[in-house]
Amino acid sequence: MMSLAVPGYFAAALAAAAVVVALHLLGWRRPTPSPLPTARFAPSMAVRAVSRDVRLTDVLLLLVRVLALLLAGLALSRPILAASRRGLARVIVMDASRSVAGTDQVEDSARAHARGADTTSYIRMDSMARLLSDSVLGPRAEGRGTLTAGLIVAVREARRLQRQYDHVEIVLVSPFARESWDEATLLVRREWPYPVVVVPVVARPTPDRRAHDSLPIDRHFPPVSDPVGAAFALAPRAGTSGALRVVRGAASPSDSLWASLGGVLVSWPESPAEAPAANSKGESSSTIDVITTTDHTVAGRFTRAPNVHMHGQVIARWGSGAPAATESVMGAGCIRSVGFDLAGGGDAVLRPAFLRLVQRLAAFCGDVDWTPIDATTLAQLARPVGAPSIERGADSMGARPSGAASAASAVIAATVAAAAASGATALGAAAADGATAAAAADGATAAAATAAGATAAGATAAGATAAGETAIAATAAVATPAVATVAAADAAFER
Repeated sequence: MMSLAVPGYFAAALAAAAVVVALHLLGWRRPTPSPLPTARFAPSMAVRAVSRDVRLTDVLLLLVRVLALLLAGLALSRPILAASRRGLARVIVMDASRSVAGTDQVEDSARAHARGADTTSYIRMDSMARLLSDSVLGPRAEGRGTLTAGLIVAVREARRLQRQYDHVEIVLVSPFARESWDEATLLVRREWPYPVVVVPVVARPTPDRRAHDSLPIDRHFPPVSDPVGAAFALAPRAGTSGALRVVRGAASPSDSLWASLGGVLVSWPESPAEAPAANSKGESSSTIDVITTTDHTVAGRFTRAPNVHMHGQVIARWGSGAPAATESVMGAGCIRSVGFDLAGGGDAVLRPAFLRLVQRLAAFCGDVDWTPIDATTLAQLARPVGAPSIERGADSMGARPSGAASAASAVIAATVAAAAASGATALGAAAADGATAAAAADGATAAAATAAGATAAGATAAGATAAGETAIAATAAVATPAVATVAAADAAFER
């Protein structure tokens, strides 16, 4: 199958060929000489007449001209020979964020869903998403996962594979933690109109932040002679943790153990006491730069720490966008790694902007919610765009027979009636046993009449016992988990 990259050139060549054919059909020829009886009828100038040539002449020359124009237009339009699409391709998104209990289970699930596909593209997803060459996921990241980034890369890869394969599937292997969901996830999901296969895996248990409250007040800072220690001593304590340790340099194993119990550990690098004033190129080792957080910016002269590994959730960035401070979950607490130090002396630590940055570094550990999202939201992620939602009821399920739809309607009616009956008061329950007439005879109040109405609804539900039992039986067949319902809808959609 051939397609044209720039079809406009070929269209122009067709128009030019049509003009050449039209001009070729308009032939110029001399009029047939006719003898005249006298010279006075002869015109004083040459006479030419235009007439349409009935017979096609110079056919070979015409074909050469038209063929040359068409070939030139075809060459300029850049034809592409595409093979016919066939086969199955899968795009598997593997979650490697901090909410995953173990990457081994993610890799095993991904390999299981890759079976039967002609080709498989693997995508690693944590705080960002990128393509992998195989199913080896690597170590788990300590950053917050984002389903939006994984879907963006997956949809882009799936559209590329659609040019070569007849059927393309997107598979999401993730614990689907609440923290990985944002407002843009469903908007990106709508860019792929076909079903998405969701494969939930085990999530890590959410740390119990109440362990932080059981720790005694323990705020350990460097001495005030250290600019960092002075900044933490002067920073406002509102919103900061009572269990806080600030260490200069790398954290020790005992510090990490203390943080895992619920404390906040800040690892701040320390510049050498006699740092050189210039590097090998003669440039200053410290630069004036800005550090930004979510709510403010700090400008000053900072020294970047060369040997600090920045991993985890980014909480502060350089002006260029590179991470300047990160936060990693450690048990019930966290460790914050700082990638810069103050250059020289001065009053930089006394400025309000820097003190607010220090206050942010001393704040409680960020909220961690690794609880899986609800089944309804997961169903919205799985079903194809435009498919009927579960909340719209059984009548919106086109694949469901009308009898099942009636049974589902009976389920809804019986459920509402049962709720009304169970919500009735003791007076209403007594009326259900035959006390309704007595209550009416005694002159029931408006509240009693309301209860009697609820009792009637309960009696109606009791009177429809057979229908209720049928509805309950239908419920067992219809009210399956949301994901299974979506899977059935997806199968019907594929058929």
